[in-house]
Amino acid sequence: MRELSGAAIDRVFAHYESGAYVKTDSRSTLGSMNELVHIYRYMIESQGGLVSCGLTGIIMKINDMPQRKLEWSNSWDITQAKLSILCLARVPEISLRNL
Repeated sequence: MRELSGAAIDRVFAHYESGAYVKTDSRSTLGSMNELVHIYRYMIESQGGLVSCGLTGIIMKINDMPQRKLEWSNSWDITQAKLSILCLARVPEISLRNL
C-alpha cells in the first residue's frame, strides 16, 4: 500500500484472524457507508457492470476521494497515517478499533 511495505501491514494485522459484523451506534457513519455504496454502484454500472468494469481503478479512485467524515482527507492518507503510527509503536497487541 503506497509507501508501507506488505511486511509492515502484515505485522499490524497479525493478531486479527477473524472479524464480525455489528450494528453501528452512529447514524452518521451509517450514512457515510451508504453513500460509498451508492458511489460504488454508480461507478461499476457506468463502466458496464462487474464483468467489464475496472474494479481496481474504481477502488483506487474512491480511496482518493476526500470525505467529510475524514475531515476532507481521503482513505489512503488516513490509513497510511494510522498504520505508520502502529508500525512505529511496535506494540505487541495492536487495536485497530479507532481506525
